[in-house]
Amino acid sequence: MLSYVLTHNSNALILAHYHPEGSPFPSNADIRATRKISQVFGILKVALIDHIIFSPSEHFSFRDAGYL
Repeated sequence: MLSYVLTHNSNALILAHYHPEGSPFPSNADIRATRKISQVFGILKVALIDHIIFSPSEHFSFRDAGYL
């Protein structure tokens, strides 16, 4: 991810991943990872616009939930 962002001179990023078990709500690990990623990219002046978790029937947006 980092190499892709740097190679393409990105200034913003949206993360997304899938929870196949059905719940789109983030785990504590998801929350910690998102915070760390946001901090690292913030140092590089790359904005983390959102992190979206998809499940088979719903989605969860870190931005909409106030995590970002």
